[in-house]
Amino acid sequence: MGDHTPHRLNVVGPFYVQDGCCTACAMAEHEAPELFAWDDEHHCYVKKQPTTPEELDHMLSAIACADLGCIRYRGHDTSILNALARIDEIDKCDQAGWRFRWHRFTRLFRRSRRSS
Repeated sequence: MGDHTPHRLNVVGPFYVQDGCCTACAMAEHEAPELFAWDDEHHCYVKKQPTTPEELDHMLSAIACADLGCIRYRGHDTSILNALARIDEIDKCDQAGWRFRWHRFTRLFRRSRRSS
């Protein structure tokens, strides 16, 4: 899981940008401009948590596109955890637990065996 300190300007909620991780790649703003903003030092942060399926899709797209994996999820919603696993971004979840890591490992193992 690791120590992932959220940026001080993130709104309260399960999605956040890790403090000191942003490279100003602008991917978050490109993928979900309604959910992200910039501070005075060009560090992005979550200004609004997703509340609609469309906004959630935008957030997941931002997570998938971000350069360093600075956008993280600390929630427990299994549908979001499963969505992160489907796009191979479960490692961006603070609460994923062993079963999601195991699921990802076994899926990768099966793929590698099929291609051999």
